[in-house]
Amino acid sequence: MTDSPEHGSRLVATFENAWDAIRSRHPDVPEVLVVAGRALDNKDHHWGHFAYHPAGVWSVGRTGDDLRPELYVSGEAVSEGGRAVMRVLLHEAAHGLAYARGLKDTSNSCRYHNRTFVDLADELGLLSPTVPDPVIGFSDSTVPDTTAAEYAAVIAVLDDPSLPYADHLRTRRVIAAERDQRIYARHQLEVRQRDKRIKLEEKQFANEMRRLDRLISSLDIEWENAEEEPSTRAGKRVTAVCCCTPSRRLQLTPRSLTDGPILCGLCMKPFRSSVPLPAPRPPGRQPTRTSL
Repeated sequence: MTDSPEHGSRLVATFENAWDAIRSRHPDVPEVLVVAGRALDNKDHHWGHFAYHPAGVWSVGRTGDDLRPELYVSGEAVSEGGRAVMRVLLHEAAHGLAYARGLKDTSNSCRYHNRTFVDLADELGLLSPTVPDPVIGFSDSTVPDTTAAEYAAVIAVLDDPSLPYADHLRTRRVIAAERDQRIYARHQLEVRQRDKRIKLEEKQFANEMRRLDRLISSLDIEWENAEEEPSTRAGKRVTAVCCCTPSRRLQLTPRSLTDGPILCGLCMKPFRSSVPLPAPRPPGRQPTRTSL
């Protein structure tokens, strides 16, 4: 039988003792219920949290009247050593002070740490950055040597190599691999959607080309059926002569000759074409143009 079940309770007890050490120096820091687990993501500032909203508090009695905020500390912080764990605990203790005093130390869904948080972190001995991060604000505080010396005994216990921990590098690799898998799956989906769209566009283009081919073929047939001999009323001029001797000549269009007789003023006879005119086209369907 292994002794693995005690490792989790030993880790939580170590965190609880460290929190009690902070409360002994800063009584306004509230009591909490400590839980441990893996990091929420691969960023250092998510190696712990102080949850005081209704979904984050715990009932520690049968009556449900004794409610305590949740203090979460990740095993990845332990892999960085006792000073890193102390930084997480003091950071969350600053949030605890804001909760106990009714102060607003964060904004933007608790991501941006404002100057109220800076004041509370300084009170607990943390060293806050001078320039805020655009997303997390003044969150990335550190443990100076003076504070590390004050908590030297606590840090030594947290540095115990027998404590269980989670390898933050492995965690980051796993999270990065999961992220890459999501990116690859999204890329594959986009490729399938693009290919489907291209096939649809190609099909629509092919259908349109077939429609145009049929339309052009119908126009060709229509114009072929409409081809006939030139009309007697078409425009090339012919020579027309009368019955005089010698004959008088006029250059007239076939239409002028067929519209009605043109009489000569001398012989009073109509002018006639000197060459045979084509026969008139029989009435029928005229070619029409069809809009594309």
